[in-house]
Amino acid sequence: MKEQWTRIEGFLGALGCQDQVGLRHGASDDQIDALERHIGVAFPLSLKSFLSVHDGQDGMAGLVGGQQLLSIESIRQQWDMWRALDEDDMNADCAEFMASHPEGAIKPMYTNRSWGGTGAATTSGWTLIPMYWGLLGR
Repeated sequence: MKEQWTRIEGFLGALGCQDQVGLRHGASDDQIDALERHIGVAFPLSLKSFLSVHDGQDGMAGLVGGQQLLSIESIRQQWDMWRALDEDDMNADCAEFMASHPEGAIKPMYTNRSWGGTGAATTSGWTLIPMYWGLLGR
């Protein structure tokens, strides 16, 4: 993961936009462990490595698709916000306009405890580097 980040950092430096992107220093093992405990999921090594190199962004320019990479603290805040919703009622209220194309590729749900991400949350949900926690183990 460090090699990939080094390439990205070099590319951003060549474009002269590293300051605008504002990558944060990496999260500590203790911070990552605390987030895993909070969410109740064991992250894969690749996600731990990702967060240990850069713990999100502080810059104005989103790194991928204009979206900010979330920090450990922001991931935790987003998780707590989504968990505060009544999932059953929200999914029932939104069922009529949710669909997957192709059908069955994605669960047609507004919210699901098994979903999360390391990217920005928008009004339409998680974007950028989404993770399906259910595949990661509990």
